[in-house]
Amino acid sequence: MSSGFLFKFCFGILVLISIVACSSSHESSGKNISHTIKKPTASIYMAFGTIDGSELLSKYPRFNNEYEDFSPSENDILKLRKIDTPTKLTVVFGSWCHDSEREVPRIIKLVRQSNNPMIQLNLIAVKHNKQLPEGMPQKYQVLYTPTLYLEQNDELVGNIVERPKESWGVHISTILSL
Repeated sequence: MSSGFLFKFCFGILVLISIVACSSSHESSGKNISHTIKKPTASIYMAFGTIDGSELLSKYPRFNNEYEDFSPSENDILKLRKIDTPTKLTVVFGSWCHDSEREVPRIIKLVRQSNNPMIQLNLIAVKHNKQLPEGMPQKYQVLYTPTLYLEQNDELVGNIVERPKESWGVHISTILSL
């Protein structure tokens, strides 16, 4: 036998062993990797730009799960009902961000349950670079997600970064001096 044939034969055996070992390592590791080969669903795509609360909750299960699990306190609901000036709440968030997955559904539910026509809720999704989509007001400069901006009379009156100090209702009412 020539040394060239022996080398090719050994090399072929090593390649075959590597392929078999790699293909079976997923099963033996006990890790479920099926998510890497499933047909893509809407929930794995990043939201970008303005999005309605209902659309966010229907397309992103983690947001919907938090929405369903969260119950705002009666105190928080009453605090938002006291708002008697048109108030715009703009939340800049990432659909990829765990803080956003926790806090944005809470804000949506609190605003909905307060049922205050003076409150307008806007949601703006950003990508990992936290840059706003073209055409969005540049007054919303985001370092951390989510960030909630409070505006009255077209003026920015405050913001809450990532999570409130106490609760959403209390923090919002404190900024608005209610």
